[in-house]
Amino acid sequence: MLDFKITGGRIIDGTGNPWFTADVGIKDGKIVAIGNLKNAEARTTIVAKTRVPYRDERNPFPWLVVAPGFIDIHSHADYTILAGIQADSFVRQGVTTVVMGNCGFSLAPVSERNIKYVVHQLRHKEGIHSNEVEWRSFQDLVTFLRTIPLLTNVLSFVGHNTLRTAVMGVESRPATHEELLQMQQLLEEALDAGALGLSAGLEFPPGRAADLNEIVSLCRVVGRYNGIYAPHIRNRDQFYVPSVHEAIEVAKETAVRLQIAHLNCRANTGAPYRAWERVVSMVENARDVDGLDIGSDCIPYAWGPGSYIGILPDWFTTELSRDPQAAFSMLKDRATLAQLWRDSDRYWRFIHRGEWERVKLASSKSHPELIGATFSEIAERFGTTPWEAFLQILRDEGEDVFGLHLYGRLFDDKHVVDLVTHPLFCLSSDAAPVSLTGHLAHAFVNQAGFGWTARVLGYFVRELGVMRLEEAVRKMTSFPAERIGLHDRGLVREGFWADLVLFDPVEIADTTSPDDPVGYPRGIAYVFVNGELVVAEGKLTGQAPGVVLRPKL
Repeated sequence: MLDFKITGGRIIDGTGNPWFTADVGIKDGKIVAIGNLKNAEARTTIVAKTRVPYRDERNPFPWLVVAPGFIDIHSHADYTILAGIQADSFVRQGVTTVVMGNCGFSLAPVSERNIKYVVHQLRHKEGIHSNEVEWRSFQDLVTFLRTIPLLTNVLSFVGHNTLRTAVMGVESRPATHEELLQMQQLLEEALDAGALGLSAGLEFPPGRAADLNEIVSLCRVVGRYNGIYAPHIRNRDQFYVPSVHEAIEVAKETAVRLQIAHLNCRANTGAPYRAWERVVSMVENARDVDGLDIGSDCIPYAWGPGSYIGILPDWFTTELSRDPQAAFSMLKDRATLAQLWRDSDRYWRFIHRGEWERVKLASSKSHPELIGATFSEIAERFGTTPWEAFLQILRDEGEDVFGLHLYGRLFDDKHVVDLVTHPLFCLSSDAAPVSLTGHLAHAFVNQAGFGWTARVLGYFVRELGVMRLEEAVRKMTSFPAERIGLHDRGLVREGFWADLVLFDPVEIADTTSPDDPVGYPRGIAYVFVNGELVVAEGKLTGQAPGVVLRPKL
């Protein structure tokens, strides 16, 4: 007897092929039958064809689509995953597997030198203390995560910044030979424990102080494991082209699989003419001519997340991490304050050009009432300039400054279409799972936390018509599964794990906006994770069958 039988749905199997009609049988966590299952007995039957109550010319799908569960190849689930079943916004979007540890930050390894750095990133509840971080190694983290009820499956990179700070603290300088050996040892331990590879946040302190030798030396270790190097590259404006060139050269020298994180180009930041087209051409050439295994990913929004301290220079962020009060005392000197402003023309460079209306406060422990407001609005409330308001929040945050985040309008709409439709780009959230209730309802401002999959399917597929539904599903299922070594997930196929989503392609919609970024999507009816029903008729069932996965690279 089957555990579940789904009848009459239109199967979009994740390959990109056209849909077909079939029944799906699930038993012991896996898909065991696809076809006509009219005579098969099941404990629970879901009749997909009758769930949509209308049939007219605007609705060519009078039934639910059955697709593989969505795989988020670039998330920041690290921030909230410890909340367990409270972090429900991803699974309510049909996401069944998340990849965390991106942009250089991961939850392990942890040492006395970086435990505060790790704690400052956590947002799963109020009042987090260092003694709650019970793990140290990556294997310890895997063991700890297995004690938490997870709504989705999870994999993780080792973050270069976390690795670096575990050995060096927050020093913004190149690593010594001895420090590099220690990092390599910790990295090997993590890869042995199932880490995907190494991510890097080379636009952020302290990782941006790493020289090429440091990155190459670490990636040689990753290459020996056939692992993935996933860099948030050093620059995506004036030095965009050389930054992509560096990532490609690292892959050439070390034999890593390269997954360049969110390879986009921010608007009005001084990038060369047609810079994005140039770097994409470089990536395509590296694949076609040099035979490098390179991919990328992107978010389906013009607005995106960012690091608050990312715009600040190393000389200030280093002091800020050591002693926040001493750092702010430096700014009492008018010349030092002026130097800070001059040296902060980096990262989101449109800020330095005065475009503060493009920037919202995305997270803050000291000013939760200001989350979601632009810095133009915050400045008006404070009666100051936006830059002074920016520094005031930094002061008020105290030791938690490394946990501050921004949300900004980064791209124009045409660029987003170019990104999501490019054949080398998977689709992702660049966000953390949150919730409509409790602390997580106000942990972050980021539309993708609630609606990225529905944004793809409802807006880009149905409304704009810039890609086929089957292709959009592929970019969120089998494509990322292949990239990260999940060879038994990402397809509706017999023998595969039953990670499935059933959605209404006419009704599915992202309900968020930049001004109101909180709201579950419409149109997600059922979600299975490892053969267990986690969402039924749009509501959580109470099941938490997610597991920590180990890639097969």
